[in-house]
Amino acid sequence: GQHYLRRLLKKDSMYTAALHNILSQRRLSRVYIHESDYREYFRYYSNLKLLPSLRDAKIKDEKQMVLYGKAIEAVTELLTKPINKENIQEAIYLVDDLFRKMVKDQDSYADMYKLFQHSHNVFNHSANVCLLTISFGLYLKLKPEALNILGLGALYHDVGLINIPKDILIKTTPLTTGEWLLIKEHPQLGVRQLQGALIFPRESLRVVAEHHEETDGSGYPKGLTRGHISLLSRICRIADKFDSMTAIKPYRAAFPPADALKEIYIKESSDDVRKLIRSFIEFLGGKKRPERS
Repeated sequence: GQHYLRRLLKKDSMYTAALHNILSQRRLSRVYIHESDYREYFRYYSNLKLLPSLRDAKIKDEKQMVLYGKAIEAVTELLTKPINKENIQEAIYLVDDLFRKMVKDQDSYADMYKLFQHSHNVFNHSANVCLLTISFGLYLKLKPEALNILGLGALYHDVGLINIPKDILIKTTPLTTGEWLLIKEHPQLGVRQLQGALIFPRESLRVVAEHHEETDGSGYPKGLTRGHISLLSRICRIADKFDSMTAIKPYRAAFPPADALKEIYIKESSDDVRKLIRSFIEFLGGKKRPERS
């Protein structure tokens, strides 16, 4: 019977129908605005409804947030279920559905990353990376089969972290050597879990296995180099780095997107991957998609 107030959004953040639905499912049924901000809010809301020029932008935003909200809910549900044939098939359907929605209206979803609610939560991060890789893959003109393989691998890329003790994942102080070694096992842990579901594509398993590998051999778990890392794994790695760096973590503040992209680019030693990172930067910046050669 007790009531609690919890800060959900910072001032000027967007409160959408999709976010409302997520909060309702969590039984958080009321949102409050400071009295001093009410006039400003009412003026903004009235103008938004009255201006015809904002209609298309409003529709676009609603499409983005409904898709994002559904993705977060679906990913959370999938990653908390046992990994078996039925649930993997459900994940395959989800990725295919996300892909088809983006294909139908690519312009609406091109800047979806701007609306991600950044969190160190494994489920939010997995949904973010899945959506980001599919959208970037569309920008690169990847074939539908490759996009589905990429999206499924990205969806489950961090599933191995569910086996890591939560107190390690939310630790605010430096990890011990033993804790870091445990974290570095999560790609292999994820592969072992997914191998039991025989319908999980081998190429998607490779994305899970390689999403922390680096072209200079400094990555983990196997220290692979250059040609031994698949293109789809490299795409997932870029999206994974970007979303992770621009999210607030227990041990650091979020990087501004421009700083994150700069660091990702500078630390890459391979010219081929740097070219891919440049394409990722152009994609995030809204540059026109390249024509297929």
